[in-house]
Order: sequence, then C-alpha cells, then structure tokens
Amino acid sequence: MAEKKNDDVEKTPKKRGRKPKQDVAANEGKENITMSTKTQNNITMQNVQSRMASIFRQNKDLNLLDYINAMGRINQNNNPYVQNERIKRINALPKSSTKQDTAKALENPGSNEQLFRSESWALYYQNYVYNNLLKLNRDVPMYFNYVLPKGVSLSDCKKSDFKKEMKFVEDFVDKLNVRKAGKDISLSVAIEGKRSYVFRTGFNKEKTKVNYAVLQKLPSEWVKYTAIGSSTDYVTSFDFMMFLQPGESLDRYPPFFSDIWEAILENKIVQLDENGRYKFIPEMVDNLDGKYNYELEYKNDRYMYWVELPQIEVVEFGSDDTNPLQVPDYIGLFTDLRGLDD
Repeated sequence: MAEKKNDDVEKTPKKRGRKPKQDVAANEGKENITMSTKTQNNITMQNVQSRMASIFRQNKDLNLLDYINAMGRINQNNNPYVQNERIKRINALPKSSTKQDTAKALENPGSNEQLFRSESWALYYQNYVYNNLLKLNRDVPMYFNYVLPKGVSLSDCKKSDFKKEMKFVEDFVDKLNVRKAGKDISLSVAIEGKRSYVFRTGFNKEKTKVNYAVLQKLPSEWVKYTAIGSSTDYVTSFDFMMFLQPGESLDRYPPFFSDIWEAILENKIVQLDENGRYKFIPEMVDNLDGKYNYELEYKNDRYMYWVELPQIEVVEFGSDDTNPLQVPDYIGLFTDLRGLDD
C-alpha cells in the first residue's frame, strides 16, 4: 500500500495561550569574575568629599598635629574640615564638670582657668538661666557712639584737610561697627572673664579709604596675661606654638605676628625637619633674648612658647580687671546652676 503523502495527513489544530516558560539560565553563558572586572561606580567630587569627611570623623579625637602628620603634606588651609575645627577653637571648648570638681576648683581658681571657661560655655548652651543672665549683660548696653576731635579749634574744623581726615575717621568707625562689636565683646567677656583682640585693617593704596576694619578675637587657649601694662591693664602673651597646628596661617593675623614668627625662625627656635615639617627646638629659646619678652612652659606633654605682644597692637577687655584671672565673674554660681540641672 502506498504511503500517504504528508499533505494528506490531518493537520493538528494549534493551541492558544501563553508560550511555556523557557529556562533562561540554561541559555546564559558563564561569566568569569576576576579582580580586574570593571565597576560601574563613577568617581565624583562628592564621593571624594564624603570619603574625606568620613576619615576626619574617624580621627577627630586625635591631636591635630598627629592628624596632619598622618595625612602627610596636605595643604590643610584648604581643608574645610580642619578649618571648621580651627574656627571652633576660637573660644574655650564647652566641657561640663561635676559639682564636686567645680567645688574643688573654686578653692584655687587661678590653677583652673581652663576648666571654668569650658564649664561656662557648657552652661551657656545647657542652662537657660545662665544663658539669659549673660544675654541680659550683652543686650542692655546700647553702645551708641560718636567721634569727638580733641585739640582743634572751630576754625580748624572748617579746613578742607580736617574735613577729609574727619571723613576718614568716621568711615573707619562705621566699618568697625562699634555697636555690634561692643555687644559681641561684652558677651565673650561675660562668658570667659577676659578676652584679647587685635585690629585687622585694610586701606586703599593712597590710604584715603577704609576697605575694612574689625576687632579680631584671639583664641583664648593660646592667650595668657603675663604683666601689668602701661596702656592696657594687662599685657597679652601669645603661644606661638599655635602656628605648628594644622590649618593655622599667619595670613589671618596682623603683620606683627609675622615679624615675631620670622624672628623665631631666624633664631632657629623652630626649624624644618627632614620631612619638611616645622619642629620646635626648646634648647634654642634663649636666642630670642633681648628682642621680645618670652616664657617657655611645659605642661600636659607639650611645650608652650609665650611671647609678649606689643601693647599698642592688642586690646584687652575684662569685666573685672582687679585681678589677672581669665575666669567668668559668675563662677560662684556654677555649683548652684548644676544643682538646677539635677
């Protein structure tokens, strides 16, 4: 019997519906993952900044000088995290003390100035009563002011030269913003007892116009009073070892700071080591003798090199200048204020 042709075979009807699932994994080729496999993560400035911030937070408890040595010769003047830490230290860092520690420190305030200044800032942030007391001290005086020429006659006041000089002086006072400066200084003094300031000024080339005039606060950790002054109540000495700290720059201070620092370098009191970092040489401190009054101090495992600043360049403000202590007026209240917290 002859075979039936294929076209004679009855066709099977097609089934409708979804196609059966295929095993995709079976059809995929194997991929070898090696250490050289490229990642899809792009390196961005934001990623770098986040990483730098993370590194700094992990090492925030290190001494800043140790931190800069660990980081290598990086320009810390452009590091925002180091600069943020530096500017926070313009005042004593807040640190709470127990009632027992405060009571013990009150027996000898002169040896516990740093403790009282730190406690004062801590109470300023933590205690509403103390905060209001200090702000009242700041806000009551209005600091209205005017310029009064001395030693001039009425006819002198009509001269063009006098009018130009008077305009220059008034411009200086306006730029100084005495009312704001007065309130800021009064609050700083109320919190820490005494503060020293230097003038930062800028003029045009002809010195006929004032570009800026500010009273810049010196960081209290690096300041102490070492003598009775002739033009100020107390002479301010400054620890120039501050400029060995990362992020610090002489450019942020008046020119006479650079003059003193140059004398320190010329007399080899501070030298560059083989790694290009500044190093303090305590055996050389007497080389500055006769140029500036100074004092070498070793405390808390570090050297402090106190150099007296020119009285004509530094202004010292204090709420109680009957004594040279850098402590708040209200230290007698500190134990009671801590009692309010309890």
